[in-house]
Amino acid sequence: MDGIKKIKIIALLAFFVAVMSLGIGYSSLNTTLEISGMANVYQEKYEVSLSNVHSLLKSEGDTQISTPIILNDTIIFDLKLTQLDNYVSFMFDIVNSGNQDAKITDVYVEGLNEYEQNLEVVYGENLKDKVIKAGEKVSNSLFKITYKNGIFDPYTGFQAIDLKGVKLVVKMAKV
Repeated sequence: MDGIKKIKIIALLAFFVAVMSLGIGYSSLNTTLEISGMANVYQEKYEVSLSNVHSLLKSEGDTQISTPIILNDTIIFDLKLTQLDNYVSFMFDIVNSGNQDAKITDVYVEGLNEYEQNLEVVYGENLKDKVIKAGEKVSNSLFKITYKNGIFDPYTGFQAIDLKGVKLVVKMAKV
């Protein structure tokens, strides 16, 4: 009897180990994640910039403007206006090459110094608060600066306005 009892205990332990092994094996194989269909995972990309300064115009005479340089959200240039109603103007694009919408939060000019009250500055059509959708661009935004209120000297006539490093800044943020 002792031999049969030992065989029964060994068989019971073997059965118990087999059931446990099957349970552990099944649970380890069953923890895989199944995705049926399509799943798109992409990283957010915020990339908005100024580009393509073109249609550079200036009034006749000694009016001068340097070739504008684009640095991120700023267009930098030098200008010289010698008479009333002299002007310089150009157009530029705002490009959203990211995958998030952007909003123009501010547009301003730096570097006008003490001549700010003598100049009229015009920015394109309602740029402030404009939303630029992901992958789109705002083309042909106008910028114009005009000598309006002259600084008159009775001996030399109107004083020329000669400015270096004028900056047109277009600030943008994620929507």
